[in-house]
Amino acid sequence: MRDLAETTRSLYNHPYTVSARVLKIRRNVLAMERALHLALLAPDESSRQQAITGLEGLERDVAPLFTTVRKRFLGDKDDIEKVSQLFQDWRS
Repeated sequence: MRDLAETTRSLYNHPYTVSARVLKIRRNVLAMERALHLALLAPDESSRQQAITGLEGLERDVAPLFTTVRKRFLGDKDDIEKVSQLFQDWRS
């Protein structure tokens, strides 16, 4: 029974958590693209500011997701660093 509990904990803390965080990162990046388009095509300043505020919030949400993935990813850590760098480059 102890082995089953440890296996369940291990699965939850590593592959499941990493997969869930990666999906959230992807969701946020797609939402950021949409917010950027909304900001660029906004008919007025109020709409533009609303889109920019949403974009900034999504950006802030991504950082802790990457932190969790870095800590719990069991594969090659360079893969995570490459993706993180690509995200940073895309943002700038």
